[in-house]
Amino acid sequence: MSSLLYADAGTGDLYRIKLADKSVVKLADGLGGADGVTLDNNGRLFVSDWKNGKLFVIPRPGEKPVLVAEGLATPPIHASIRRASLFSSPI
Repeated sequence: MSSLLYADAGTGDLYRIKLADKSVVKLADGLGGADGVTLDNNGRLFVSDWKNGKLFVIPRPGEKPVLVAEGLATPPIHASIRRASLFSSPI
């Protein structure tokens, strides 16, 4: 079964979208500004919260997110990237 994980940074909700039938299932909520999702070799799902500098883990499907770390800082945007985005224009 192929699926896509979607972290909604606005609501802090995490969803699974099954590609075969396009069904959507909410996996978790309360994840702040959820923006990064990764699965480790043990099947644990890690979700980062950029807004609040937190990292959560969902140990097994159906379990509640557990706070792993907090006080994390968002890396600054490199100055050249910031300048490029200010001066870029469509071709």
